[in-house]
Amino acid sequence: MELCSNSPVPLSSSPCTGTPRISDTISPQQVTPATSPILLWSPLKKVDDQKPLPGPTIRGDSEIAQEPYVRLAPVPGRRRGSLSSNQRFAGSLAEDESQVPTAPATPCLTSEFGDEYDLSAIPVLFPPLYPVHLFPQTAETMAKIRIGKYKEREGRTNDNDRVRMRGQDSDLLPVLANSKDWELLLGLGKTTREGHLSWLLHFLPKIEPGRKPSSFSSDSSISSLCSDYHYSRFNVSAKNLINQLTTSPETRFHAAWMFLRYHYLIGLNRMHEISAEELPLYNSSGIWDVTLASLAISVKFHRDFLFPLVPIDAADFIDISPHDISYEDFEYAHRSMLGVFSYELGITPQPIMDQLWIALPSLHEILEFDGGWNQVKKKTWKLLFILLYEPDVIKFSVSVLTTTALCKALVSIITQRYYYTSDWNCFSNFGHSTREGKRGFGIAKEFEDQAIEDAEGVILDILAVVGVSEVEAEGCRRWFDTRIRCD
Repeated sequence: MELCSNSPVPLSSSPCTGTPRISDTISPQQVTPATSPILLWSPLKKVDDQKPLPGPTIRGDSEIAQEPYVRLAPVPGRRRGSLSSNQRFAGSLAEDESQVPTAPATPCLTSEFGDEYDLSAIPVLFPPLYPVHLFPQTAETMAKIRIGKYKEREGRTNDNDRVRMRGQDSDLLPVLANSKDWELLLGLGKTTREGHLSWLLHFLPKIEPGRKPSSFSSDSSISSLCSDYHYSRFNVSAKNLINQLTTSPETRFHAAWMFLRYHYLIGLNRMHEISAEELPLYNSSGIWDVTLASLAISVKFHRDFLFPLVPIDAADFIDISPHDISYEDFEYAHRSMLGVFSYELGITPQPIMDQLWIALPSLHEILEFDGGWNQVKKKTWKLLFILLYEPDVIKFSVSVLTTTALCKALVSIITQRYYYTSDWNCFSNFGHSTREGKRGFGIAKEFEDQAIEDAEGVILDILAVVGVSEVEAEGCRRWFDTRIRCD
């Protein structure tokens, strides 16, 4: 609307009441062109129609004009009227065909007394067919789902290893009947293999300020290589490396597992036959490169370096190396291992155990005594570390090994619990122990039998949740019993 036009300007009607806003018009002569008019509106109370109302005040240089007008509806009322097609609120706007018809968002009164509403005017919103929102899942259910995902990842990694190295024909895979065949497949020899595994599982650098890191020759003995190694890089990165190796058993386990897996996959791709006299097939420097790279990859995989932690420097790994290695050789060993693995590093036992503790209330019940679960985890890791020294341990998956060791540790801890809580004068405490021979006086077999019976249901729950069949579990248990005693 333009106030300076030559013709009178009609004002529109009220959007809420349909009543004319101004009975007369404002003449353009009332506005002084030389001035910049300011239109001031004052809120007024409702008055009688016969009495003139103060109109808009146009301030110019020398004159003030007033015209009668009627009060506009409040802003919320005008907004409500513009959005509604109800005649009671829309007024004359409902007759405008350009307006989009809408349904009221609130029920309208249908009686004069104001006690009935037209509920049919309220729009009904139907939920979408897809996606369907599920009920909140419990912590036990979520833990079981995570274990299933770990199992899928492990199976995918194992399948890819076979396809990648020898193709999809399973007949090409060698038949390994005993430990000697596995030693030939790995191509390391018993002494070399156990020495490098011992370094991965037990080596721990020690800080000794002022001493320069020494280097080991390629022909150093395994015992000297596994001795405590001193180095002088006393910084945050080195302390983080020590902290990781002292507080994370899965870091050491994963490093040893990748070391065995790498040589296993290389052995599967070997096309010629070898004899035991040729072992080890690789030079000492190359084997140590792979060993150090296994530890570095595992630390990088499991170590968090967000603030206040820091990443582990490559120089710290080179400093703890038992042999002379350059940065280029160190990185080349990384690339070689990751290339053979196709960047699939598999899983570790710790996440499976953590999720089993959440998923199984029966495990809580049988280990309700103080320190029960803590003792089981320590025993499980001890058994897993011992099993890594076997050359044919790689034929089992990590999930099968974990469940077998966990069940063994569970029975062992419960057996000890029954023994320590029994009366001192119980006859079973003075009976012959089947573990230590006729003259031994260890834990009586009666306690072990009772522990096996009480833990049977929990063991079945563990196998079911992890997805290990009874055939797999029985095969691993028999192999387990021939390799280790679980006292």
